[in-house]
Amino acid sequence: MTMRGRWWVFVGLTSVLVILLWLLFLGPLGVWARQTSSSPAGWTPVFTDTFEALTSPWVITDTTGGAYRWGSTAYLFDMGSTFLIDHGFWVAGGGTLGAAQSWPTGTYTTTMTTWAIAGPFTPTQRTWEMQVRLMLQNRVATGDALFVGLSDDGVHFTGITLADASTEWEQVAWSTKAYADSPSVWVGLAFTSDAQDVSTGALVDNVVLAFNYGSMTYLPVVQRALPPTPTPTPTPLSMYFEGFDDPNSGWYTGPALRYNNWCNEEGYCHEGWEVVAEMSYYNNNYRFEIPMTWQGPA
Repeated sequence: MTMRGRWWVFVGLTSVLVILLWLLFLGPLGVWARQTSSSPAGWTPVFTDTFEALTSPWVITDTTGGAYRWGSTAYLFDMGSTFLIDHGFWVAGGGTLGAAQSWPTGTYTTTMTTWAIAGPFTPTQRTWEMQVRLMLQNRVATGDALFVGLSDDGVHFTGITLADASTEWEQVAWSTKAYADSPSVWVGLAFTSDAQDVSTGALVDNVVLAFNYGSMTYLPVVQRALPPTPTPTPTPLSMYFEGFDDPNSGWYTGPALRYNNWCNEEGYCHEGWEVVAEMSYYNNNYRFEIPMTWQGPA
């Protein structure tokens, strides 16, 4: 977590509460009372590649004169009692020399960089967050690394660098809000080796780009009207005042919940209900206590 702390919002004894204005204010903070309803926020996949097809949307470049670069390759997936022939994306599986190799006996070369870029992908509505997921065997030598990131122009990328070696499959997930307002995004994979030792290289599979479009929330409107009268003249609505000097006046106290689905920069993912606020009476005030986590209020 990169941000800690709490917010407190008080409605004082001398304040005049206009219900509609308060509700409009609280909506952007993501504070939902028990009268509200919200559908679970989820990730919508917009691009998936399992690397089974011969054609691919990736634009591939390298610094080895076309000798070693990203390429689709077959590998054996261990299912426990048997093996399944699958296909993945290997940093040394393409090019004039790399295409002749087999996983996992082949190797990449020294002092090389190879990029694979796919896109652009366009959101269909306001995006709150974007996420790249993939499976990875990162068989790299010391000093070499795989980069996974996103871009809003297909040239300048931000993301994560994976330099820890592993011969087992690992799931990698990286989320960011940096491109929430971008009209389009690109996915980028880059592998770089130094001038020292080499190894088999990174093998990725089941790449997914997903957008989080959030969820629809319905807020209540509270008003108090005078009883209808038989006269034809409409009766004006009365204004509702609350001083919050009576803890038993009926305002909700307790936790406010929201369904959250997110991953942090370290790759930990969470999906489920979380407490986003606590409502209570406090010293003749009505308090909204809002915990500030790394995710922050949406």
